[in-house]
Amino acid sequence: MEANDMALHAVKVYSMKKLIVPVLALTATTAGLTFCATRSLGGPTPPVVLPPGNQRYQPTRLEWAAVAMNALWGNQDIPGGTRPIRYLFKEGGDGIHLTCQITYDDETPKPEINQATRLVEIQVDDFAKTRGWKWLQVKFDYVAIPTLHPKGANSSGQ
Repeated sequence: MEANDMALHAVKVYSMKKLIVPVLALTATTAGLTFCATRSLGGPTPPVVLPPGNQRYQPTRLEWAAVAMNALWGNQDIPGGTRPIRYLFKEGGDGIHLTCQITYDDETPKPEINQATRLVEIQVDDFAKTRGWKWLQVKFDYVAIPTLHPKGANSSGQ
């Protein structure tokens, strides 16, 4: 029995040596190729530094909504309105709200401001529905500015 055990052991050792030699050779070849490729290219390539305006940026959904709404509404007056109304959309800061700042002069009739508010609500709702953003809400900041040309004054200021 001892002879059989010794023969079995010799076969196992021989089989392992046959397996180890090709693995070591392959590893050495791969390491050599990697070393040669790295040396021929002058070493690792340094990272490319882009100017700030060309660096990758992924906006949040609220930032994207603000950009889209500003593109649609920025300088749009109310249909049939008598005074200019301006809109500025920005993030609300809470991850849910888009803030719309409505700026108007102090002679703008209240019904026109209410109509502007309602039209923005409808537009933001439509924007949210088309994207499946049920969470998106809009809130408003109202800014009244003095009228540049008060009633009764002509353009020469007399």
